[in-house]
Amino acid sequence: MTDTYWKTDTGENSWKRYISSLLVILLFIVLGGAVYAIGLLLLTALDGNPDTYFDTVLGSAVGLSPFIDFVLLHATYLFWLLGLYIAIRFIHKRTLRSLITHRERLDWGRIGWGFGIFIGIYLILNVADWLLFKDGLALNNETSPSQFLILLGLVLVFTPIQTTVEELFFRGFLVQWLGKGLRHPILIALIIALVFGSLHFANPEMGRSALLVGLEYIVAGFMLTFIALKTGTAELSIGAHAANNIFLFLFISDELSVGGKLPAVFSVSGDVDPVSSLIGTVIIFGGFFWLSVRRYGVGRG
Repeated sequence: MTDTYWKTDTGENSWKRYISSLLVILLFIVLGGAVYAIGLLLLTALDGNPDTYFDTVLGSAVGLSPFIDFVLLHATYLFWLLGLYIAIRFIHKRTLRSLITHRERLDWGRIGWGFGIFIGIYLILNVADWLLFKDGLALNNETSPSQFLILLGLVLVFTPIQTTVEELFFRGFLVQWLGKGLRHPILIALIIALVFGSLHFANPEMGRSALLVGLEYIVAGFMLTFIALKTGTAELSIGAHAANNIFLFLFISDELSVGGKLPAVFSVSGDVDPVSSLIGTVIIFGGFFWLSVRRYGVGRG
C-alpha cells in the first residue's frame, strides 16, 4: 500500500475507467441541476404569490424564501454524491474512503483539527479587521433568533455534505486521476485550482471583480489541494472547506454571494474591496498550510 492517498494502488484505475467515471458523475450533476431548476419553477408557479417568479435570464428564483433555495441548491449535491459513489464503487471497484485516505479508516480527529484551526484563523482575521477598520460588516437587524436557529440547523446538516462532495471530486477523484501521469504536487494543485476556480465564475460575487474574486477561488483551490498532497490525505482539506462555508453562511449575509439574503449574524454594510479580500484569503490559507504542516508534517498521511 502507498503512503499517500493520491498515488492509490487499490481498485481498477485505467484511463478508460476515469473517463467513464467522469461521464457518470457529470450525468448526475446535470440531473441534480435539472431537479433544482424544476423545483424552483414549480414552487414559484404554484405558491400563488405574484411577487415570486423564476428569472430565466439569471436562472434563479426571485422572491422565494432563501431557506427553500438553500435546501434545493444543496440537495443537488446528493445527486453528485450518488454519481461519485456509483463511479468509484462499480467502475473503479473501491470505496469512497480511498478518495480521501490510504488508511483503512478516516481520521476524524484530523478532520476536526482542520475544521477548528481554519475557523479559528477566520475568526481572528475578521475580528482584527473589524476592530481596525470599523466598517464592512454590521449586525444584521433583519435576522431574528428563530430565523438564525433555522439557518443554523440547515447549515450544519447540508453544508458539510456540499463541501465534502466537492472535496471527494476535486481533491480525490481529479487529483488521483492527474496523479497517474503527474508527480509534481505544485503542478497538480495548479491544474485543480484552475478547474475549481473556473467552476465558480458564475457566482454572484464575480460582479465585484471577475479577476480578483476569481483569483481568490484559485488560491483556495490551490492551497486545499496542495495541503492534501503534502500531508498525504484530504482530511485536513475536508475540515477546512467545511469551516470556510459554514462560517460564511452563518456569520456573513452578502447579497452578492451564493448565500444571498440568508439571515446571518452580520451583513455586508458597504462595498467589499476585492484586493483586501484576496489578501485575506492568502493570509488565511497560508496560515492554515503552515500550521497543518507543522502539526502533521509532510507526506505523513
